[in-house]
Amino acid sequence: MAKSTGQTYILSIFLPGFDVLDENGQVAQPQFPYAKTVAPSTLVAPGFVLGEGSIFASTYAWRLVNKADDTDIVLGDLNTPNLAILSATPGQYEFELVVTNKEGTASSPSLIAVTVVDAADATPVTFDNEIRTLMGTSDNSSCSLCHRPTGSYPNIPAYYADSNPDQYFDVRSRIDFVDPTNSPILIKPTSENHGGGVVIDRSTVEGEKQYTMLLDWILAGAPCGTDTEVCYQ
Repeated sequence: MAKSTGQTYILSIFLPGFDVLDENGQVAQPQFPYAKTVAPSTLVAPGFVLGEGSIFASTYAWRLVNKADDTDIVLGDLNTPNLAILSATPGQYEFELVVTNKEGTASSPSLIAVTVVDAADATPVTFDNEIRTLMGTSDNSSCSLCHRPTGSYPNIPAYYADSNPDQYFDVRSRIDFVDPTNSPILIKPTSENHGGGVVIDRSTVEGEKQYTMLLDWILAGAPCGTDTEVCYQ
């Protein structure tokens, strides 16, 4: 492949000692690594703390930073994108993730607090019970006020209404399971870039509760539930 000939390359040839070219002779793009961690609000072991959404990461290094003296925890491989918590005494734990890019540059540490609970104390979230109600039904027109075929915006790509048999799959298709907090289903309703404005306001107690519920549901694999009309196979 020929070398770069654009403005970036022209600038580079005037910089003394500049030799940041890749194997194809192209000017290498800036790739400073960024460690990104996410975990459910409460975790039942075995479970995972996610780090695979980190940016420009070639290697991963997890570390247990803090725990109570009377707790025990067993972890999986500390050098994988996602940290496995194999078993743990219920309690508070804090972890750190540092990622390194292919040039060997390390990121700043990303710290994350994890609350481990017993399975009996966990509250599972499913689409057919909690998420569908949040998105909107015939009795609760939150998102479905606009996201419905008969609304003011007929070309909206997803309908969150009872009349849409694919409602669950429309929601699920707007999830990024590798980088959950980057999921459109989370970004859109919490952002001014959303055509409908901010509908989940994280600056409020209720808005943060709704956001956390959505994120927990995604981190659990976005289960649909048992309603055969909604969760058809």
